[in-house]
Amino acid sequence: MAGKVKKPFTVKGMNVTSPKGGALWAKLDKPDREYNAKGQYSVDLVCDPEGQGVPAFIEKLEALRDTALQQANDGKPKPKQFKPRPVYKDEYDKDGNETGNIIFKFKMNNVDDRRPGQNKVKLVGPKASEGEIPMVQIGNGSTIRCVAFANPYAMASDKTIGVSLILEKVQLIKLVEFGGGDELEDEDEELNLPNDGLNDEEYEDEAPWDDEGDDGDF
Repeated sequence: MAGKVKKPFTVKGMNVTSPKGGALWAKLDKPDREYNAKGQYSVDLVCDPEGQGVPAFIEKLEALRDTALQQANDGKPKPKQFKPRPVYKDEYDKDGNETGNIIFKFKMNNVDDRRPGQNKVKLVGPKASEGEIPMVQIGNGSTIRCVAFANPYAMASDKTIGVSLILEKVQLIKLVEFGGGDELEDEDEELNLPNDGLNDEEYEDEAPWDDEGDDGDF
């Protein structure tokens, strides 16, 4: 078995909590194995780029990426330097027009390889202090917040540096059910959840430096 390839930077990842946004294509109630035989949980978070907390969240992710980028390029001639990858992508409507919103992608890959207790996404309700609630199917347009580990990665194939968002918890603030109706919850409180003892050492294999760990979507 080949050994791990050392990343071209030393900066470690960090725990982050997203701003509120709209859920898109949430696959959280059971592992999705269509493109990952070991299972994957995922959800896209749609945000107004000027919405509350969004600019600060972007700034935090870009600062982490840029630190990794600076370290990776230190001493390299310009032709061999890495380039930055966006920390979000633009949203487009069905006709291919930009909506003005942006999308953050959250994933937990290789679920089968994870330890019990760390192999599923935890769900809490609007009152985060009340603890974990049973997972439900979350429809598009539900209002959520995500807790994740922001992990810097490098892509050797195109010489880029980015940040993957490894999903840990979701706060469900307003549920839009599949099939139409929606369910309004009580006013949400600020999400402030512990990291359950996880740290960046445990995520070293999540996004090795020649594979971003999120299927190259952006």
